[in-house]
Amino acid sequence: MAQLSDGMAIYRTYPHVDRPQTGSRAARILSEILQRGRPTARAFRKLPFLIPLNFQCTLVSPSKDIVERSASGEGGDILDLCYGAGFPPSDLHDCGPGVIVHGYSQAAVDAAADRFAGYIEGLEATFAQPLLDPDEAVLKAMRIAARAQRPVVIADTQDNPGCGGSGDTTGMLEALVRNKAQKAALCVLADPHAAAAAHKAGVGASITVNLGGIAPIPGVKPFHGTFRVARLSDGRFLCKGPCVGGREASLGPTALLVIDGVSIVVASKRMQAYDLEIFRHLGLEPTEQQILVVKSTCHFRADFEPIAEKVLVAIAPGGHLVDARKYPYRYLRAGVRLEPLGPVFEPKPA
Repeated sequence: MAQLSDGMAIYRTYPHVDRPQTGSRAARILSEILQRGRPTARAFRKLPFLIPLNFQCTLVSPSKDIVERSASGEGGDILDLCYGAGFPPSDLHDCGPGVIVHGYSQAAVDAAADRFAGYIEGLEATFAQPLLDPDEAVLKAMRIAARAQRPVVIADTQDNPGCGGSGDTTGMLEALVRNKAQKAALCVLADPHAAAAAHKAGVGASITVNLGGIAPIPGVKPFHGTFRVARLSDGRFLCKGPCVGGREASLGPTALLVIDGVSIVVASKRMQAYDLEIFRHLGLEPTEQQILVVKSTCHFRADFEPIAEKVLVAIAPGGHLVDARKYPYRYLRAGVRLEPLGPVFEPKPA
């Protein structure tokens, strides 16, 4: 990609809220190429470790500092200075963070690539935040919420549909009910059978169902309970947040089910928890809750973090594994560390 392209503009934000700005940068790069000619120099550098998706968020350091340094490094003989954080669930030889630079002086391009890659590698130890099991996350959220004016947001990161999660795991729901959390809400739990049962019963009715746990994922089972049908919708609404604002959602028959102080958005289709309108279109105001559990890894932060007292990350059973040490890589290059400061990957003999 580095060799066959004449310029590059990678999103600088994750969540991706800089789509227009990225388009403008691409236009600026193209304009400069038309004026100065095709770049004569290119450089590509790989970092020696993988970065879990949770730690790639550019709203907080160190990723925030990296993209700011990328922006300040362009100009003169440096046409573009790009950073890609990589996607650990992809089984590719070059999986992981990388730096790509195009420009008009090989010496300048190589120097910029080396400085930037060295800067990122120097931050390796800071790519970390606490990862909690479901009960730890709920209990910590309850302690914080007891003295907070805003909700605590918990990311159910391993059931993120954006990373292939099934959207129907129940580990976090079990923890909320087990620990008697109040004014808690969860979205989006995909279960077309439960949603259909709620629509058949109607608002105000009680239904006893097995909720979720449809996909055959180790450690996941349906949650059996009696729920009150609080609200119903056709699952159609307009997203309004900075990540997917303007996108029309269509989740099929959708219901807001309530059990023991916990509200669950149950939809017929999967959706990553990008947007506050997931709750609001069902008449539940997220800012009035004490705890919000979202099935997302990072994109939720664009709309949810501004209303949050604190963001926690929970590791409940799900289809998207956070720990790259558990991935059955076949093509990943030997010698790369599977997490910051973690073990080195060695391919298994064929």
